[in-house]
Amino acid sequence: MAERQDYYNLWMDNGGDHKRFIPLHSGGMNALAGDACFRKYVELCRERILPGRYRHYKIGVDGEPHYYTVYGVGPHTERKEVLVSYSPDYGEEKGRLCFRPAYMFIETVDHGGYKGPRFVRVW
Repeated sequence: MAERQDYYNLWMDNGGDHKRFIPLHSGGMNALAGDACFRKYVELCRERILPGRYRHYKIGVDGEPHYYTVYGVGPHTERKEVLVSYSPDYGEEKGRLCFRPAYMFIETVDHGGYKGPRFVRVW
């Protein structure tokens, strides 16, 4: 498989106000490329998204927040993508195993008057 060059971007929090993508080759990462770059991205996602319980930014129709259990973070076996494995802790979907790209899990959302993280770790 041909190595991908330095196209992996790390999502970094900018004071909770904005999201910004920082290319790994833009300095500070010693121009990591290909598999080394991807391994670093996986490592950083694992440091940022810890197993535990998280609250989603949306409130349910019952007025209660939605909580999720995060099991871990890992690479997709075929594509260079980092996924978060988690399950809802509420309703009919409780316990269903789900996967979401790591960058979406930790991104800042701007929706319906709310601007902040999509998921917040509560324990």
